[in-house]
Order: sequence, then C-alpha cells, then structure tokens
Amino acid sequence: MGIIGDEIRIKWTESVMGKVLVIDDAIIQRAQLKSMVLAAGHEAIEAGDGEEGLEMALKHRDDLSMIFCDFNMPVLDGLSLCTKLYEDEQFPSIPIFMITTETSQDLKELGKKVGIKGWIIKPVQPEVIEQLIRQFI
Repeated sequence: MGIIGDEIRIKWTESVMGKVLVIDDAIIQRAQLKSMVLAAGHEAIEAGDGEEGLEMALKHRDDLSMIFCDFNMPVLDGLSLCTKLYEDEQFPSIPIFMITTETSQDLKELGKKVGIKGWIIKPVQPEVIEQLIRQFI
C-alpha cells in the first residue's frame, strides 16, 4: 500500500512542477530569478544571452512552462528572441515575460504584438514572479 501512495505522490508532484527558462546576461539577475522560480517549487534552467536562450527554448520546447527573458542582451536581444520563438510553428505558445529596465510604451506595444505576455520592470519583486508562476503554470 505504501508503494501506491508513493507512486501517486510522485505523479502529482511531476504534474504540478513546471520548467521555467530564465534568460539574462547579468549573472546576478539570472541567479535571483532562478532562486525565485525554485522557491515557488518549480525547476529552473538558464541561459546567459539571447542566442543561448533560443537554443535552450527549442531544446526544451516539449516540457517548458514559462520563460522570463531580459530585453537588453548581447548576441540576440530579448525582443528578437521572442519574435523567432513565436514565428516557429513547432514552438508551443508558452508565456514569455520580458524583464527589463526599458519603460518605453512603444517597446511594450511592440512586445505585445510579438506575443509577450507581460513586461516586468527591474528590480524584480519575488511576489510578482510567484504570482505569475501561480497564474500561468
């Protein structure tokens, strides 16, 4: 009987836990976001620039629940990364949230047109990340 209980608990835990990709070139910001995701009870994977983020998103497309992405990054900026992901017909519609210091309304509107679900201004508050995770995973 203990085995059945353990099997049920394992299945329930696996179905609740999501995988979140954190993309940011600033290692401290990336570590803070990763910590917030882990504190919310989910798995966090990370990338240090837009190109690496694109590779990670495509590699994990089948089990990725959410993406937090910095706007200003080397190699490939966040908006370009999101555009490439949402243009890929094989990429599922997982919510992407832009995390940035950019406050321009024009950029926010452009992000919305691309498909970005939300625009979070730095510094990021843990409560905001927790609320988004609860709402979208």
